[in-house]
Amino acid sequence: MPSPPSMFDAPRATPLAESADGYIQPTFAHALRIWWAIFWRTTLVSGLLTFGIDFYARKSYENMGITAASYLLIARYTPYVLNYAVAVGAVYFVLHKAFRHFRIVLSKNWGTPDAQILEPTLLRSIRIWWTYTWRTLVYTLLGYVVVLLPLSWFVMLFNPGATAATLLFGFVGFLNGGAAVLFAIHSNILDEDFGNFHVAIVPRTVGVPGGEIAHPAGTPLKSDASI
Repeated sequence: MPSPPSMFDAPRATPLAESADGYIQPTFAHALRIWWAIFWRTTLVSGLLTFGIDFYARKSYENMGITAASYLLIARYTPYVLNYAVAVGAVYFVLHKAFRHFRIVLSKNWGTPDAQILEPTLLRSIRIWWTYTWRTLVYTLLGYVVVLLPLSWFVMLFNPGATAATLLFGFVGFLNGGAAVLFAIHSNILDEDFGNFHVAIVPRTVGVPGGEIAHPAGTPLKSDASI
């Protein structure tokens, strides 16, 4: 007779939830994987480009090729410009990427018998990136008001020291930013409408232009690469 399961038995990993007709309900696990795919590519590429531009700008300044004011402008604003620009490319890449258990598809006429898979074009990627960016900014600011301002009062009252306060603010700020990004992806991108298209999560074997998937209502999605 087999013994009952013990508290020390490691639970088996369960796959991401998937419905029988091919539609997957988005979860924070999906949002986390999508965020990480965007984040590390954006950080790596923009970091390398920023280093290269700063290096050549500094050399140009040292050789009197540009003024000190021009160099300061480049050094101050280049990281932001490159980060946002590279993020557009990262979103475009992720929309074409097959994750381990799922992929993202853009659908026209979602929820109707004429539902179609759309090509993840650059224009559509920019629309998703824009929502991702400004929603994340709004949620980060809200988190700052709700969390970081009370925390600053706590620090002023108890004065834990400059080092401890810096570490505390850095850790809480990181959590606040991460929570804002995940909430923006989960609540404002996945399973949402963007004008004439809908963002959906489906099994990784479907969602490629030219293929078909079963819609939640049971209607097939046809392919359409037009914008």
